[in-house]
Amino acid sequence: TTSGTPAAPSATWVLDSMPGLVSGDPHSASLTLKTLRELPQPVPSRKWLVEYMEPKGYARATIDWVGTNLVPVPGAKAGNGPFIWAFDIEGCADMYNSYGSTCLWHVLEDSGHELHFLRAEKTAAVWSMEDDSRLSEAEIMNKHLNTHLLEKAGHWVQVENPMGLIDLIAPRMMKLVHPNN
Repeated sequence: TTSGTPAAPSATWVLDSMPGLVSGDPHSASLTLKTLRELPQPVPSRKWLVEYMEPKGYARATIDWVGTNLVPVPGAKAGNGPFIWAFDIEGCADMYNSYGSTCLWHVLEDSGHELHFLRAEKTAAVWSMEDDSRLSEAEIMNKHLNTHLLEKAGHWVQVENPMGLIDLIAPRMMKLVHPNN
């Protein structure tokens, strides 16, 4: 805006995240963050990361995704290492803890702007029947709320079904860019 205050978003997408308080660690994020905190800095190589995390029970797809967040140590040649994290692990832990302890049901019930709530088919089991009912009721009460189920995907929707995610989001993004079409 001209006042320097950012405009409110015209649409928000929530990807496979519960709007209520989260008990436990449904997506193993706390465990993953704990493991990342234990790693030596810098990480010697991506191969080393795989060899460290696989025996701890991490799926190769998860390790590969985590590895995409490694960047070469300043001054090192790109490729083989050593690597540092492209993000602040402690900041990620703080955000995850905040997510789990923040209740945002009121946002779903009366958002005032377009809100898309996407649930992954394979993680739907972490939702209680009460959560399912409350989400359905919120969609009836709030004309701006749209719920979507992304089939063939777990929590890592952008990895497990990227084309399905694009198919859901792209048409709605085009409406934001070209509202009269």
